[in-house]
This record gives sequence, structure tokens and C-alpha cells, in this order.
Amino acid sequence: MSIAKNIKSKILEQQNDPTGQITSELQEQSIAAIIGGLGSDAWKTYMKNFVDADSPDQLARLMGEDLAAGDPYMRKEIAYLVANAACGSITRTKLDQNLNDGLLDQGL
Repeated sequence: MSIAKNIKSKILEQQNDPTGQITSELQEQSIAAIIGGLGSDAWKTYMKNFVDADSPDQLARLMGEDLAAGDPYMRKEIAYLVANAACGSITRTKLDQNLNDGLLDQGL
């Protein structure tokens, strides 16, 4: 599955969780990623929510370790993906806010 589809899947998963636990976990992971910074273990943990387990290329993209490292648009997308989840309950519908559909998958 693409990164974009994984993001949309996570949104649906959150919307279908009446306990709000998935959203809370995602929020805590995103805050840890922001504090830890790009390349940290916390960043990696958070980004694994949006990649296929068998796709190191997708994880490298979200870790900023491939062409994303030097592309200002890609860097902005990655930053939004982390920042959007920090909002908590609003994340249920806004996780993909300000993301250009498909940009994070470009070239993968």
C-alpha cells in the first residue's frame, strides 16, 4: 500500500475507535517525534504507522533519508505528517491536512 493510503487507513482506524486510544497513542508518538527530532527513534516509531512493514523505501522517505532530505516540499510534507497528529482528537479527521495527495509516494 502507498504512504498516502496508509495515512488514510490510519484516519479510518481512528474514526472507528470509539475509545480514542488510537488517536491518543498517535498524539503521544508525534509529540515524542517532535521532541526527539528527525532521525530519532521516536521519529521512526511514529513514521512506522504510515509505511508497509516490508517497505524500507517508504520508511526511508518518512525518515528524510532519501531524496526527501534535500527536497523542501518533501520536508514540509513530512513535518506536517508529524505536526498534524499532535492536535489530538482533531487528528481523527485532519491527519492528512496540508499534505499533497501522493507527493510522499513520488518516486517510490
